[in-house]
Amino acid sequence: MASRPRHTRGFTLIELAVVVVIVALLAGALLKRALYYQEQAERVSVEQTVGVLRSAMHMQMAYSLLHPTVSPMAKLAGANPMNWLAEVPGNYVGEYAAPKQGEIARGSWYFDTVDRTLVYLPSYDDQLQTAPGENGKIRFRTRLSTNNSVGYGQPNTALDSTFEGVVLEPVKPYKWR
Repeated sequence: MASRPRHTRGFTLIELAVVVVIVALLAGALLKRALYYQEQAERVSVEQTVGVLRSAMHMQMAYSLLHPTVSPMAKLAGANPMNWLAEVPGNYVGEYAAPKQGEIARGSWYFDTVDRTLVYLPSYDDQLQTAPGENGKIRFRTRLSTNNSVGYGQPNTALDSTFEGVVLEPVKPYKWR
């Protein structure tokens, strides 16, 4: 029996280079998509935390209405909203007096005791638009809400203003694209 010679043929250098380029392109696309989804998850986490804080604020307001001698609602304005929660988020690092850049890790919440704002430093901010001067920070404050009109859109004096409640609002507008 005569056997045919076996020719084992491997990849040529060009074929190997093409495969490497294709794998690199796929890996790059996958990485970009993964970062996008991580940022979207962070956005949802921030929105959820703000929603929980607003719910806790409403609970504090209700408690103040039922027990007016315990904690007047006016004290809620400018307060640290994280103090209203039974359990603070794991990425809340505490209260700071005007911290320096880099002092607080990205992806963390903190309360600035100087300007009385709750601040979030996002880890991923490619899709985040903040106001000029905010340096990618998202800041919230609590303030008293009053009704300053007597009707027909006519402004009222400060003495005639009626108290409506306390609101948790962004200090400056921000938007996730």
